[in-house]
Amino acid sequence: MSPTSEEKPIITGRIKPLVAILKHKWLVLFIIILVIGLGIPATSKLGSSSYKSKAIILISPRFIRNLTSKRGMDLGRIEYNLYIKQQINMIERDDILQEVLQIPEVQKQWVRNGETINKAVKRLQKAIVAKNKRGTPFLKVSLSDNKPKNLDIILNSVITIYLKKNKAETLYDSDGRIVRLKQRNQSLESLVASKRKRRTKIAEELGVTTFQTNSLNPYDDILIESTSTFMLSQRKLVETET
Repeated sequence: MSPTSEEKPIITGRIKPLVAILKHKWLVLFIIILVIGLGIPATSKLGSSSYKSKAIILISPRFIRNLTSKRGMDLGRIEYNLYIKQQINMIERDDILQEVLQIPEVQKQWVRNGETINKAVKRLQKAIVAKNKRGTPFLKVSLSDNKPKNLDIILNSVITIYLKKNKAETLYDSDGRIVRLKQRNQSLESLVASKRKRRTKIAEELGVTTFQTNSLNPYDDILIESTSTFMLSQRKLVETET
């Protein structure tokens, strides 16, 4: 008998995934079921849609001119950065967001059923993000939510109320001063009208037709004529006596 030779597998060093799967098919099936069971709930929670509305505000490093100076006040780098941080905090302030939520259209779109205004304000604060890239004058404001409807209206309302508050706080009592200036203007106009009526009444009583400085009234003409006649008679009297 000739000796029998045993066939030995040739080791090539390559990974054979199909062989490994067939060898451990129950383990692979268990892993697939586990991934599907845990992955679907995690995907539904973490993979929810998110929508964002953005706005950009230009913050000038120069204040407007006032009555005492023809040039506006320029802010230094440190003061300007602090001013921008102040504006970022101002956009997210409670009083500003509360005033925003008093707008009927915004309240209808943002406040949930049974939710208080304070809770809606806190939720709006978390949804609003204001950022500034150092060295740039632009303030980027974004509003995020899982519902895209009317996000732009809400964000525009926030910006509008912020700008109104900023104007009132930067220009101290600007609205009040404008009202007082208008009242003063009206009182001066009334005073001028009353003085004009008084002048007309005096002119009617005296028979004066004009108050111009380069023209004389009738009484002045009579006085001048009488003075001239008196002087002429005095001169003739002196000539007669001599």
